[in-house]
Amino acid sequence: MSLGQYEVIVADTQAARHIHHRLRYEVFCLETGFEDASRFPDQQEKDEFDDNAVPFLVRCRHTGAWLATARLLLPGGKALPITRYCNLNTRTIPLDRMAELSRLLITAHVRRRHPSSRLGRLTPSSRQFAYLCGRRHSIHTASILRELLRAMAAYGVERDIPLAAFFITPALARILARMQIELTVMGSAVHHRGLRVPFLSSAKQVYGSLTRLANSGTGTDARPYRSEAELQRGLDNEKIYYVN
Repeated sequence: MSLGQYEVIVADTQAARHIHHRLRYEVFCLETGFEDASRFPDQQEKDEFDDNAVPFLVRCRHTGAWLATARLLLPGGKALPITRYCNLNTRTIPLDRMAELSRLLITAHVRRRHPSSRLGRLTPSSRQFAYLCGRRHSIHTASILRELLRAMAAYGVERDIPLAAFFITPALARILARMQIELTVMGSAVHHRGLRVPFLSSAKQVYGSLTRLANSGTGTDARPYRSEAELQRGLDNEKIYYVN
């Protein structure tokens, strides 16, 4: 794993999960209003899908500040949200081998550094990702997003989950396309907190494209995430990770 500016961590301890849910509360309840804050008196935004999800966190290596979070909903549990909200042709999609990216956010710590893209200036339907679309200050947020998605894709490939579903706005889809992520539309756009489109991608393709953008380049790279539990035990999680 390269010693870059950002570190991606699998939130597999109680303390790390607490941070993940707290960040979700701050953004989805207090900032965007997507969720009702009164439902979460402990200031931990959670839902029925968290029992079968793997949370990821991104922090700054230099300051320790939390920069982003997301979760990967795994197959084999409850029906994925994308199958509930969208009319998908599930006969041609192996749902038992598809994970879904969910609850992706960039923290206020990052956005305060870039006042031209504050969430407060946007309408509720566009707040969640629109600040990633501006040309000004885009390198910083794009790099955070790239490292987060690269880690999540690697996690899926490692566990033989080859497909990744995205239920996202057209604006975010354009950002992912600029990162050379190949997205296939697998259903009609629907209005859910703004216009969203269901996409399908290959976890291996996502990992490979983002690794090349990160200048790792050879298809062989150290694992792009760390386990918080392993870090606390002082274990070496720097093993080489191969994409064949």
